Amino acid sequence: MTITKEQTGELTATIQINLQNSDFESDVNKSLKDYQRKATIPGFRPGKVPFGMVKKMYGSSVMADQVNKTISKALNDYIADEKISILGHPIANIEKTGTIDFDHDTDFNFFFDIGITPEFELNLGNIDLEYSKIIAGDKQIDETISNMLEKNPIHTHPEEVGENDNIDANIAEADETGKETESGYVSEISFGMSDIIDEESKSLFLGKTDGAEFAINLEKAFGGADALKKLMKWSDTTTVNPPATYNLVIKEIHREEKAILDQEFFEKIFPDQNIETIEAFRLKITEGINRQLEAESDRYFTGKAIDGLVDQMNFSLPDEFMKAWVLQNAEGKLTKEKIEEDYIHYNRTFRWQLIEGKMIEANPSLAVSREEIRDSVRNQFFGQFMNTGVIDEEMNNRMEPIVDMILKNQDEARKISDQIAELKIGNYLKNNARITVKEISYDTFIESFNHNEHADHE
Repeated sequence: MTITKEQTGELTATIQINLQNSDFESDVNKSLKDYQRKATIPGFRPGKVPFGMVKKMYGSSVMADQVNKTISKALNDYIADEKISILGHPIANIEKTGTIDFDHDTDFNFFFDIGITPEFELNLGNIDLEYSKIIAGDKQIDETISNMLEKNPIHTHPEEVGENDNIDANIAEADETGKETESGYVSEISFGMSDIIDEESKSLFLGKTDGAEFAINLEKAFGGADALKKLMKWSDTTTVNPPATYNLVIKEIHREEKAILDQEFFEKIFPDQNIETIEAFRLKITEGINRQLEAESDRYFTGKAIDGLVDQMNFSLPDEFMKAWVLQNAEGKLTKEKIEEDYIHYNRTFRWQLIEGKMIEANPSLAVSREEIRDSVRNQFFGQFMNTGVIDEEMNNRMEPIVDMILKNQDEARKISDQIAELKIGNYLKNNARITVKEISYDTFIESFNHNEHADHE
């Protein structure tokens, strides 16, 4: 066997492997003898089929299989021994190899094209990157405060029932005149005016005060038997023959009004913080939003930093080889035309993978370990227990099979790995590249992000 390499471009080469019969003949014969022992052919006892017949029947396929194994091992060994750093994997050069005749040929020449990894230096100290520190904008602060006011309403007890009030009431079964019947059904109910479907029934409540009493058809008021069942909190097994009319007495009226920005509200939201003014309250809200936006700032920085590194690192790729490699890997799912159209994106992805690889080579701790992935799953699903330190052996034994089950999903495992890698790479770049921090309001960030997303899809 002889192996030679011919440089065909700055970052491409063709490897030629010449196989002679002596390189594989013994292995082929060994395989054929194994076939001979196992062959079951009419007219011959097991293991007694003539070797010549077995060779005639299976020789070509066995030779093809053995030649492919020999070629694959020789190619991989040569690349490793020569310390050739390749991109993707070798691609068989069909044109140079020509037609292979395993029935008649005994010597073979195979040709493989390879893409060679470009050499480049990565000195992050010379790389300029911008960190956009996303901070709360007035619109976001106003919306946050407005939501707080709505979710923390003031509870009052008005004198008269209004359109949006809630009511506690006593009900008792009554006859058609509204007179309570002896030993009839009685209960306490609570409901909102918005629950009442029938407008005529709703008008019976509006303007009434505590203690008001009147007859009402509750099934009609609330929109049917199912709604009445829910109002009364009857179970599926409850057997009640509801009367048409009830006597209702309003016990208490409740109203929720939007809170106002005063010291009582400040204390409710931030107890013991001694916030006395709207300005101080807004500042506290701003600080909270900014803390939440730190993760968003980091994610945005990592994405932009990757783009910045790819733009600033000036090295080439063997583009035609990479297109051919993508086409082969696509297994018929992509066309040459589609790859050509999208190649600028493929090119940037390949370049980033090389840059990331260079960083990990220099800093192995950046590589994502299996245990880091498992820790991430544990924190995601069992973090509240882990933070309290109550994970005992029994809980750990229950937890680990769940982690195993989640990570059996390769897509989920890859997603978690990518998230960890993004975080580690982002922190590494922040600490090692030349960073310029620029503050940007959340509103401006969203506007800019949406604009860039739109531009990318045009």
